[in-house]
Amino acid sequence: MNNYKLIACDLDGTLIGSDLTLSKENYQAIKELTEQGVLIVPTTGRTICEMEDVFNLPEIRYVIYSNGAAIFDKQTGEKIFLGLDDSSSRFVSEVLEKYDVFTVIHKDGKTYADKEKAQRLYEYHVCLNVECLVKDVCILEENFKNRFLDGGIESVAIFFASKDEMEECREIIASNPDLYAVEGWDYNMEIFFRDAGKGNALKKLVKKLNIEMKNVISIGDSDNDRQMTILSGLGLVAQNGCESLKKVADKVICTNDEHVMSYVKKYYFDK
Repeated sequence: MNNYKLIACDLDGTLIGSDLTLSKENYQAIKELTEQGVLIVPTTGRTICEMEDVFNLPEIRYVIYSNGAAIFDKQTGEKIFLGLDDSSSRFVSEVLEKYDVFTVIHKDGKTYADKEKAQRLYEYHVCLNVECLVKDVCILEENFKNRFLDGGIESVAIFFASKDEMEECREIIASNPDLYAVEGWDYNMEIFFRDAGKGNALKKLVKKLNIEMKNVISIGDSDNDRQMTILSGLGLVAQNGCESLKKVADKVICTNDEHVMSYVKKYYFDK
């Protein structure tokens, strides 16, 4: 029997299949692992309103969301906020004004976007996952820019019409020591505060729970999973994941359509 006590698992491209659902095989594995005393912690770029099917599972107590900008304890209602401060929010807003982008803001567990640009997502290479989330749960606003000035922003996801503009923008964002940017998909950049990130949030959670990082398994598929992959005792990456993550992972496992949680249970807990 191993000593793993917590599994931090990304959603899109990892726990969630290409059909954008949680498979019955993955749910059964979550149920059985929880019964064995293992904590399953969704660790995602989504915010709460975008993950209700997983968030509402009775087996889930803790969630790390908005790329580690917040940690939420469903049982106590406690929230640890690691999002952007007001100065950083204004900086991002001013930088993005220079580019043709579709921007999604995560704030207070909700998602906000520009109403006009949401009508032409195809111009910004928005992937199917995000397109569905925009249509289903996003609050579309005509005065979207004001959201940057309200404070309390968890993270910002940006979709570009131009790859060159994306690289230029990323360099400018990287020049701000208070911000951290990662690439989630092609033509996409996600921004969060320096103290956020899935890895940093995971460290805070396991410290709170008196669990050592060597007793943590992480499962991911993209660049925003890099921190937690390196920090975890066992860093796993889905076969469909990006090559940069595979280089730092301990092992490449099955694809997100082959039930990653079921795989982990079988090969790391059922022996």
